Amino acid sequence: MSASHHIVVVRHGKAEKSAQGSTQRDYDRQLTERGRADSREAGALLGRALGEPTGRVVALVSSAARAVETWQEIAPSLPDLVEVDVRDDLYQAGVEDLLALMTATAEDVTAVLVVGHDPTMSQAVSTLAGGECELKTAAVAALSYDGSWDAIGPDTCRLEGLDVGRASG
Repeated sequence: MSASHHIVVVRHGKAEKSAQGSTQRDYDRQLTERGRADSREAGALLGRALGEPTGRVVALVSSAARAVETWQEIAPSLPDLVEVDVRDDLYQAGVEDLLALMTATAEDVTAVLVVGHDPTMSQAVSTLAGGECELKTAAVAALSYDGSWDAIGPDTCRLEGLDVGRASG
């Protein structure tokens, strides 16, 4: 019998713009105040989407500053048992790279959370669920998958929910 798995894809919160002529690298851009507040709201959404995990939960987080900060705002809303893997390769990863990470996931992992960047996050959800999906900043897309991780691919998941973390005020 195939295992039921959950994938939750999060696009990082709103980040500061690079000033024209600035030497700041895109990789180093940080969240704005709104981005931090929206990410906290995304954490609440993610916590509801994840529910009570029945097995290992792994978070794959891009090492870019804005993705790590998004994770830091999200994490308090999640169970302490989440294993965090901050990865340099997620910064410029494409959908194929993300799928390769998922297919290498151990079978005792019941949920994979991904915090990263667009267009890859939107394209990943679109590819996995087989339909167009656009993730705005601080968006949370929850997917389910009935199968082994090594067989995940295009059109194998169901999009269970899509919401955007937005702080009031």
